[in-house]
Amino acid sequence: MIIGAANDGELAVDVIEDINKVKPSFRIEGFLDDDPGKQGRIVNGHPVLGPIAHHVNLPAHTKFVVTVASAKRSHQTKQVVESLGLGPEKLATLVHPQATVSRSATIGAGCIILAGVRINSRVRIGNCVLVEGNAWLGVGTEVRDYVLVTHDASISGDSVLEEGSYLGANCSVIGRTRVGAWSVVGMGAVVLRDVPARTTVVGNPARQIGPINAPGNSMTQC
Repeated sequence: MIIGAANDGELAVDVIEDINKVKPSFRIEGFLDDDPGKQGRIVNGHPVLGPIAHHVNLPAHTKFVVTVASAKRSHQTKQVVESLGLGPEKLATLVHPQATVSRSATIGAGCIILAGVRINSRVRIGNCVLVEGNAWLGVGTEVRDYVLVTHDASISGDSVLEEGSYLGANCSVIGRTRVGAWSVVGMGAVVLRDVPARTTVVGNPARQIGPINAPGNSMTQC
């Protein structure tokens, strides 16, 4: 069951279908989404069966992938996982057949790894991480829970991407750099130094343009 019927949910369908072409592994039940406008629709060939709360009516053996986060709402995956009590045993991990994963790398539960991704040796990936197409994770990098690494991002070796951080498309992070929890690295940014938690950085070289934990910002719930 895919929680979230927006763009990343559609990507999850594509990954599952490509996995099944190589080795039948999953059967897609459909989507759950709280948007009333999506319920009852067909998304990428599969039905939106109802709101997220509908998960309680599903068979006990059902596994889930959660695809509700974005740069502005990166906390939502954590909120959904915790509110539904989805332990690792209830989360499906999807690794596209055209991703390259080192034998010494580890990938947690509930992750989605898209085509063209390169996960190098000793990379450690936590739970519920999304790594989009052609991203590069350098040797020894640690990617903690709920991180989003978008397409063509390049993370050099021995870096740490802390919980909930968001790495924008085509960004680059120099080696041995720490990207703080729930921070946002903008599209195309070049990160040459540590990024504090809950901040946004953009540009080349990346510079901070402001915190993202200001009063009223939904990120303060994390």
